[in-house]
Amino acid sequence: MAGSQNHGLSIFQWNCNGLHLANSKYTYDVICSQETFLKPGKNFSLTGYNTVRKDRIGMGKGGLITLVKDSLIYTETDSHNDRVISDKMNRQQK
Repeated sequence: MAGSQNHGLSIFQWNCNGLHLANSKYTYDVICSQETFLKPGKNFSLTGYNTVRKDRIGMGKGGLITLVKDSLIYTETDSHNDRVISDKMNRQQK
């Protein structure tokens, strides 16, 4: 794109063994966490990020969350009944 620069994409991957990010300040573009232990009735959000979750139902542990910075344009698609974030993320501002 004319006039745009590629600044790269910062991704943080974390097996969190229970999600405890409240009031945290992160500078990553994408945060991928496993073993969140979140269930459908448990709300979770992080200021400045969009949330894509795959909760593990019927078991005590498990769960996935992907947090995508608000400024990124991304596509969420279904693949074999699981949510997937498109591997093509555009760093353009919304």
